[in-house]
Amino acid sequence: MATRIVESEAAASAVLNRKQADELRAAATQLGEAKRRIEALRKELTAAEKLEDIDGKIEGLRRRLRDLERTNDADRRASAAAAAELQLARNESATLREDRENARSEVRKLKTERATLLRQIQSGEIEHDRSDPVRFARELDQLVALSSGGRPVGSVGSSDVVSAEIDRRPSLPPGVRPDSKEAVAWLLDHSPQSRWVIDGYNLSFALGKAMTDPAEARREVERRLSKLARRASNGSVLVVFDSAKEGERAVRSGRLVDVAFAPSHQSADDAIVERAAAPYTVVVSNDRELRERSEERGALVLWSDALVAWLG
Repeated sequence: MATRIVESEAAASAVLNRKQADELRAAATQLGEAKRRIEALRKELTAAEKLEDIDGKIEGLRRRLRDLERTNDADRRASAAAAAELQLARNESATLREDRENARSEVRKLKTERATLLRQIQSGEIEHDRSDPVRFARELDQLVALSSGGRPVGSVGSSDVVSAEIDRRPSLPPGVRPDSKEAVAWLLDHSPQSRWVIDGYNLSFALGKAMTDPAEARREVERRLSKLARRASNGSVLVVFDSAKEGERAVRSGRLVDVAFAPSHQSADDAIVERAAAPYTVVVSNDRELRERSEERGALVLWSDALVAWLG
């Protein structure tokens, strides 16, 4: 009896052990499956995080692209506006150049008429009120000032002047303006060999002596220029006038100041420009066109106002 009980308990224990073993195996299987699932979820989470990061970068790139597109559009608009402004400036510049050439042509015409009028007055070909030449001269100078913009101008160089000519041209140091008396003083001290060529009519006008009596005006110009001639002992001083009479002596020298009269077929301006190419030439005039033409030939140009201020 006892033996059967022991055997029965042993059998029951064996059944229990098998059941527990089965449960343990099942639990181990479930645990392994859970671990695999957790690992799979971890991988999915990592991939999702990477995807989110990539999406963020993509969105950042899209924003950058939109910014660049907006900037590019703005640049295109600015470029178009700049091109329009440039074209407008070119058109205005062309118009101004045309106006300047028209004004210069008118000035040349009036100067020719002035020279003709002087010759006719002096030769007695026409009767005249002696105040008329003064008004004519003033109107001419106003037109010249208008065509030049009414502003003092400095030296305007020409790209056609060769380097050899530039080396022979007097020059002013920085800070010394061609419309100041300091320019005259500096040249007398540092370029004593200068050849001074002076627009006689223009200087007489600057001195307030223009054409009330042309002969008296010329004498006053010569008298005032004698101060310059004494200082320019190593150079020369030549004053050029329009010819008032047919057959008038072209050049009168032997004094401190040489005097030249333009031929009847030529203006004083043209006669001055012909002399501007000589080495160390200084041309003096308030006439902008004459200054520019003279400088293109290689001369240094000063204003008549500078000489008047220096003469005192």
